[in-house]
Amino acid sequence: MKKLIALGIAVTALLALSISPASAQDTPVAATTAATEEMPANPIPDFESEGFTISPAYPNSINPRQFIYELKPGQKTEDYVYVRNLSKEPANFYLYGADPTFSAQGTPAYKTRQAGGNGEGQWLTFENPQIELKGGEARKVKFTLTIPSDAGQGEYRIGVAMEKTKLDTNNPNVTIATRVILHTKVVVTDNPQAVPREGMEGAGAEPGKTSWQTYYFWISLALFITSFAALIWVTLSERQNGRRAMSHEGEEHTKAAPKKKRSRIKKTARTRKK
Repeated sequence: MKKLIALGIAVTALLALSISPASAQDTPVAATTAATEEMPANPIPDFESEGFTISPAYPNSINPRQFIYELKPGQKTEDYVYVRNLSKEPANFYLYGADPTFSAQGTPAYKTRQAGGNGEGQWLTFENPQIELKGGEARKVKFTLTIPSDAGQGEYRIGVAMEKTKLDTNNPNVTIATRVILHTKVVVTDNPQAVPREGMEGAGAEPGKTSWQTYYFWISLALFITSFAALIWVTLSERQNGRRAMSHEGEEHTKAAPKKKRSRIKKTARTRKK
């Protein structure tokens, strides 16, 4: 009975481990707060059809689809984006900070990489601004956000952009640039408050795994190991008890044997006397 209970717990823990939310979110979700380029009436692109995605590696709990920071003038911070090439072919990508602007319709937009700029987008620099991703490859890329010491207090907007370029098949002289941008809200203040994160286990942690999901994974793993160890212990105990029982029966049989022999000797002696 104990063996069956331990086996049942082990199987349950193994199933819980296999469907752990920590592994269910390995695939990042493309940010839906991206803005269009500085061109009128351009629709927001479908990230999946564009063949690549970008998302915060360690999302905040206020709005996990964008970056939010509160920093002092002259202060800097480091963070990570999670990028993935959804196509089967390798491709080159540009990563950069885009200056904020407005479209002809008055909606928030960001300047193109070709347009350049010297605004808030330049506060953000990538460790690897140009990367090559194999087909289906995903990678975590580090960037640094530095607030100028003379920046005035207030709220600023920066675009974290991922861009891919290709030649137009109909006109080789035309280069088509496709990009996805994450909104970044920066509050410059003398009294910055910590922005709560869903999960920031360290630079080596996998993106998308929140703290409670990590706890769930390790609790499930610990439960499985404990149950498996209990199963082994119960099995060994049953075998040991079985061996003891067999040994005890053998001892009883050995002790009983001389008595039978003595009784036979007595019977033989009595027969001779007769």
